[in-house]
Amino acid sequence: MEANHDQPTRTKVTVQGLVKEYDDFQRGTIRAVDGLSFEAHAGEIMGLLGPNGAGKTTTLRILATLLQPTSGVTLVNGFDCHTQPELVRRQIGFISANTAVYDRMTAYEFVEYFGKLHGMGGVSLE
Repeated sequence: MEANHDQPTRTKVTVQGLVKEYDDFQRGTIRAVDGLSFEAHAGEIMGLLGPNGAGKTTTLRILATLLQPTSGVTLVNGFDCHTQPELVRRQIGFISANTAVYDRMTAYEFVEYFGKLHGMGGVSLE
């Protein structure tokens, strides 16, 4: 699937055939996400539901460009999470529940940290 930036789209998140596998020396290959497909459109509220280990956090980390998928297509606002991660990161905000470092930051440090992650600096960051 190719990203189309010529016309506005209601589809904000596209996931097609998403697969994420990990190699585990004791258990072999673990398939954390197995062929997931969905679309989320502008104005919709959507949830990823499932038991622990179902691949919810892995899927979100792939969409946030923190992990690379084994295969499949992931687009955010038409930008490819694999080939255009810097453009995807400008479209989203993501905080994982397992990230304790943010609890120790002041509000200023938090904004500064994420601003720098997005390539901001100087006056634009202040």
